[in-house]
Amino acid sequence: MHVRRTLAPDLVRTAWLAMAIVSLPASAWAQAPQSRDEALRKAREEKSKQVAHYAPGTLEKYVLKLENDKILARLAQGSDKGFYPYFHTIVSGSGIAVGPAYRNRLLFGRQGTLNVILAGSLKKYWMVDGSIDFARLADNHAFANVHLRRRGLPQEDFFGLGPDSTQSDFVSFHAQDTLVGAFGGLRPLPHLAIGGGVDYLDVTIGHGKDRAVPSIEERFTEATAPGLARQPAFLMSQAFIDLNLRAPSGNPRTGGQYKLTYTWFSDRTFDQYAFRRLEGEVQQYFSAFNQRRVLALRARVLVDDPEPGQQVPFYLMDPLGGSHELRSFRRYRFRDRNLIMLQAEYRWEILTALDGALFYDTGKVEPRRADINFRDLETSWGFGIRLGTNQRVVLRFDAAIGGTGKPHYLLRFNHAF
Repeated sequence: MHVRRTLAPDLVRTAWLAMAIVSLPASAWAQAPQSRDEALRKAREEKSKQVAHYAPGTLEKYVLKLENDKILARLAQGSDKGFYPYFHTIVSGSGIAVGPAYRNRLLFGRQGTLNVILAGSLKKYWMVDGSIDFARLADNHAFANVHLRRRGLPQEDFFGLGPDSTQSDFVSFHAQDTLVGAFGGLRPLPHLAIGGGVDYLDVTIGHGKDRAVPSIEERFTEATAPGLARQPAFLMSQAFIDLNLRAPSGNPRTGGQYKLTYTWFSDRTFDQYAFRRLEGEVQQYFSAFNQRRVLALRARVLVDDPEPGQQVPFYLMDPLGGSHELRSFRRYRFRDRNLIMLQAEYRWEILTALDGALFYDTGKVEPRRADINFRDLETSWGFGIRLGTNQRVVLRFDAAIGGTGKPHYLLRFNHAF
């Protein structure tokens, strides 16, 4: 009997608790966690509501607006039709050239683009350039271009020929050239171009205008600088194949480009300077982290093969050194018939429209084709920044060291490659 008196109140309390739970409204049951996982999920949702999302700073907001509104792209590309100020370099080392320019992308129902440029720099470099470009003929399966260019280059650099040329032989020369011609081809595949062209080239070499160094004729002769004594007119015939998978083309982050070009320089005046040129170039881009980290690689090999008893003029030898290759050396620091060039850049996004870069260049020139190998290469390395859009680099600054041992600073309006 004593036990019954003890259990009765407990049974009553338990019954009342059960009735209270059952009488809870349906909404309370719906809000109660059904499991431990459900409770954790709800806790994460509550925490995420309290986390402050990333807010870009004032400068980044401004740059982001420029890119989103395509203002940078419009500044870089210009309008479809009309005059605009030209602000660029004519050749490496010419200084900034300015002048009026005209563009019309509306020719023949947007099939053709007319470009005309008149420009000059404070170093007395000048250029007149005109072209009509048909980039997307036959539903983008063909292309063509006609062009005319005349330039005055009064302070071109020359250090002698070969890999052992020295800084002490530094001289300048004046070059004036006229180029007129056309090229065209087919695109059997969207990214594959096969074509060729013909150009007439007339070059005149004269007394260098750089007062800081001697003129070329004071230290070099026809024997040490072929083509110095007299310059022929050339008829240049060219064939090429170009597989371009880079994207975007003006500021690549993925894909690559693989190009092979064959050019025959025919001496139409003296029959002493005829030669053939074969050039191959490979560019490859590897990206990570949503294309915000890019490893860019480039390799280029060029071989000049003169006809028996003929010479390659020194001013047509493709040089190394300057703003695009071996960046720690002066422009045109090395010249000869053959060259090899290897480059690597690691690029990363600092903030919208502003990238950083670390780079390494190595290469050399040689008089003999057999000496084009990986021994005794000149080197350059450094860092830089690039300003632009996803489609194009508008401004590039590089600081390079190596070779000369002194830093070399470069400011350009395009990518290195």
